[in-house]
Amino acid sequence: MLARKQLSAGNDSEEDDEIEERAARATGYGGQLFLMMSGALFLAFNTAPTEEMVLIGLKMTAWHSLALIFVSLALLHILVFTVGFAGQERSPEGYGLGRTFLAYTIPGYGIAMLVSFYVLWTFGRADGSELSVIAGAVVVLSFPAAVGAAIARLVI
Repeated sequence: MLARKQLSAGNDSEEDDEIEERAARATGYGGQLFLMMSGALFLAFNTAPTEEMVLIGLKMTAWHSLALIFVSLALLHILVFTVGFAGQERSPEGYGLGRTFLAYTIPGYGIAMLVSFYVLWTFGRADGSELSVIAGAVVVLSFPAAVGAAIARLVI
């Protein structure tokens, strides 16, 4: 879906663009967060069953986890608001960089973390594990989940 959306010939008329923009505005804030959750679920369900999520989480230190959280937040914000892909979101009117970051990026990453925990729990990766192991796996899985959240906002 992403490749088709980004690499299409661009035969859409201005009227189609205007209809899409109105539909995006009509979804509202809750709709945007729901789209993020859908994208996060899509990528998290594809990567959570692998052993690598837990193994990488075990090998990471607290500093690595903090760095990965920062990179995930930055990537989520950059993909949605900065890079210039087709379908890129525009910041809502009156929102600066900081307010956009607080209103969309931070909640989007929070959703990615909750989805990551849910998916790990669903596949039994949280059963009988220490809190530090679960937290490491959630942080690692939150990276692809955040990318999925960003892509969902670009594609839909």
